[in-house]
Amino acid sequence: MTGRINYVVDGRRPDWPAPPFTALRLESGDPYVTPPVAEADGGFRWNLPPGSYVISRIGDVPWPQVAFFVPPGSPPVYLGHLQLEGTARGGSASFKPRIVDESVPGPKSLMFHDPAMPVDEALHEQWRASKRALIERIFGPSAPRIPE
Repeated sequence: MTGRINYVVDGRRPDWPAPPFTALRLESGDPYVTPPVAEADGGFRWNLPPGSYVISRIGDVPWPQVAFFVPPGSPPVYLGHLQLEGTARGGSASFKPRIVDESVPGPKSLMFHDPAMPVDEALHEQWRASKRALIERIFGPSAPRIPE
């Protein structure tokens, strides 16, 4: 998987790099902590098994509500550019995710943002109740079945 992740605060890119991301594979419950993105442009290359994923954490914070699908038997796919757009408030910032397709050639499986997606404990509770129901809730009833 390839793509980019950047923070933008009040229209400008801050000097700090993006923290590691945790991608949770819904078929198995396996968490994958990503390597750091490139400081120059936020580029990444992740080697993940096929499946349905949610970005369950950014650093220590469970909030992005972003998901993506890794198709089986596919060459590397482009996930898009996740821009975490922030507004400074006092000593902190509030962020909204936005996914941009930068028209990279080749196969694509773009990330998407779902503000109704469960996070943190609610995500884990729904996963424990029914993996398949959670996958269908996030990716739709026609989501491919991927073995654990």
